[in-house]
Amino acid sequence: MLVLRADPLLARTSAKPLQLLGRYGTQNRVAWHLRHATKVCSLSTPNNGDAGPLDAILVLGGGLHEDGKVPPWATRRLQLAADIWKDQRRHVRDHYPPVLLLGAGTPHKPAVVTKKGAVVHEATAYADEMLGLGLPANSLLKECSSYDTVGNGYFSLTIHAIPARWRRLAVITSAFHMPRARAIFDTTYGLATRSLLGGPFALSYHEASDEGLFDPEVLATRVAKEQAAVATWQRDTSAFARLADLHAWLHATHLCYAVYRQHEVAAKDDPKLAATY
Repeated sequence: MLVLRADPLLARTSAKPLQLLGRYGTQNRVAWHLRHATKVCSLSTPNNGDAGPLDAILVLGGGLHEDGKVPPWATRRLQLAADIWKDQRRHVRDHYPPVLLLGAGTPHKPAVVTKKGAVVHEATAYADEMLGLGLPANSLLKECSSYDTVGNGYFSLTIHAIPARWRRLAVITSAFHMPRARAIFDTTYGLATRSLLGGPFALSYHEASDEGLFDPEVLATRVAKEQAAVATWQRDTSAFARLADLHAWLHATHLCYAVYRQHEVAAKDDPKLAATY
């Protein structure tokens, strides 16, 4: 679990937390994983308590097929989220943490549209899947502003976590995507902790397995892309000290959110890489 505390000294520095990537195994270990989530770091003092009740469960977007169907790697993320949600209900009486489904779409392929021309957001398609897994509509939330992992982190924080006063969050994505997701969420929520009043954020990370999803060469191509993206993120954000720094950078330079780049096309020419979006 990542515990981020607003420390006055560290708020004036660009110090970054150490990172230790915990792994999620099979789905029948959900309860164990929640109780014994890896303690990553603290910006002041470690939190040695159990994970406790979650304020929300966040599921990162994983794309859609051209026909609007949810791809199998995203289905695994949703199943893991449903398992954690049900585990929370079993262990904490009358506790129903919302499941936040992240993502509007991707810049890497055309948007999915209905026969009437309406855009199908990833979060909307994922919500349908979650309803099919037995979660009630009043336990589901959507975020439809993000088009990549950076946006998943930033808009989950600014649209939902801050106004809802969430602090304990489970973050779910695929194993191949986790290192980048973790780097982005650690930085983004850490900047908020330094910039805003309130208690610390506690983020636990939960991987959905990649096993059997991709040809090994396809998976290796995506993993290499993810590794390069982590290095780019760390380089671009290393000097950020406030959430306002991230806001300015995001809307001034990022392909998905900067006005001057809104006509750029970011289609993936490599078919092996495109197969993972």
